[in-house]
Amino acid sequence: MKFPNAFEGVKKIFLSEILTLIAGVLAVIGAIAALAGSAIAVGIADTADMSDEAVAQVAGGAVAAVGVGGVVALIGGIIMIVAFIIYLIGVNKAKKDNDNFAKAFMWVIISLIFSIIVGFFSATPTVGPILSACSSVVSCLATFYIVNGIADLADQLGNSAVAGTARTLIKVLFVVYALQVIASLIGGFASGLSLILSIVATILGVIANIVYLIILAQGKKVLEG
Repeated sequence: MKFPNAFEGVKKIFLSEILTLIAGVLAVIGAIAALAGSAIAVGIADTADMSDEAVAQVAGGAVAAVGVGGVVALIGGIIMIVAFIIYLIGVNKAKKDNDNFAKAFMWVIISLIFSIIVGFFSATPTVGPILSACSSVVSCLATFYIVNGIADLADQLGNSAVAGTARTLIKVLFVVYALQVIASLIGGFASGLSLILSIVATILGVIANIVYLIILAQGKKVLEG
């Protein structure tokens, strides 16, 4: 094996992306459950001819839906934290074999700093969404260098097909990430659409993770050989 550190690193990054994908799916489920609960609550408020017993039953359903959504979202958040730690370890390992991963590691750290800052300004109407978008852009840069690293190593191993595929798929990733950032920004400033656009942004994130997984899987296979 010519690049053992890169192989181990990409393998960990691959695992972290699988966990991230699972967390993303859970986030979508949680958001949909919360949206359903909110819709039920609005329905109760708009219905005047329901009996007290019927209202109580529907209200119970609304509370249950919101509660399930919250629990699912919490589990997704925990998985996301574990995935990020594995991701960080993987990029740090891979950077020993290629400078692109070293640049990616730098952007991952910057992304972490942005995420912490976003936490402090999440409730701020204007600053929060902008900082969140900046965090997404920084994460995209980290992904760019990781894919470039895989393409570079594939070239060195004489596998131009995988290198070409990686460089093509990164363009797809950029489009998906751009749409995700736009959805997040609009959702942040349009309160009435925030939950719906949050679901859209999350779904786009899941699509991006699937494309990224394809690149990582091919890179892992090439590096293993």
